[in-house]
Amino acid sequence: MDGWTLHWLEAAGPLGEWRTDLLGEFHAAYKILSARMRPPRVDILIQKQANDTIPETGTGGRAYSDTLLSIAVDPESELPSKPPIWRIQAGRHSRGPSLPA
Repeated sequence: MDGWTLHWLEAAGPLGEWRTDLLGEFHAAYKILSARMRPPRVDILIQKQANDTIPETGTGGRAYSDTLLSIAVDPESELPSKPPIWRIQAGRHSRGPSLPA
């Protein structure tokens, strides 16, 4: 993942098993995006922040700029399965042609 720097912010609590899942999703999103375009360089903040998540996904986030993203996760979320949210978001927010989810 050249150019994507993940920053694990764990002062609000450990991310536990989400860390492994998230790494896999970020790698998958990067691979999909790089097949279409050169992925932009970004810093990605990842933290436990239940109040800023969408209940149906257990995740949330925002873009502070074109080089700084924040991802909030709720590790306590009791989802039947964790969706491939990162691949979906990478497709929706890329500047290139739309990507498959």
